[in-house]
Amino acid sequence: MSVIIRPEYSSDEYSDLDEYDFDYIPCKKSNYSSTPAQKDYKSQLYDLTLYGTYEEFVNLLQNNSNKFDFDYDGWTLLMTAASHGQYEKMKYLLELGADPNYNYNMFTALIAVCDSSKSEEDLYKCIQVLEKFNPNFNVEDRHGVTPLMYASKHGYMKIVKYLLEKCVSISLPF
Repeated sequence: MSVIIRPEYSSDEYSDLDEYDFDYIPCKKSNYSSTPAQKDYKSQLYDLTLYGTYEEFVNLLQNNSNKFDFDYDGWTLLMTAASHGQYEKMKYLLELGADPNYNYNMFTALIAVCDSSKSEEDLYKCIQVLEKFNPNFNVEDRHGVTPLMYASKHGYMKIVKYLLEKCVSISLPF
């Protein structure tokens, strides 16, 4: 004797109904346009900072008056370019007057460079560009972590040596 075990709500009376046929799924017409939506200025600028060429980036900035706007997270373009090792774009922004010591939640462009995961060579060039505009090398984030500590954590020996040469304070918290 075989026993078929079913859940409590299961019943044989529903097994023959067509309403429960899962093979048929009606198609819905989409209201989406085949052309992509235009990005707003901030999105375009953010994308060009990360992925665009230097020329595209400069073109967009020259055609708009709001050069030092913040992205949706509160970071400046300088901080975004710094965290992605975009030293040419950083230099351009600094020459336009971007503040290298501006902080968002005590996070600056120098800290963004030292905490980046990009190639050490690009990040080293970023720090050299920043140095010409007098950043605070002894700045701390809200947890008390310095650019030197971030660079050490990522194993950027060339950057660590450079920061030590720039009279970075080596004070221990205890």
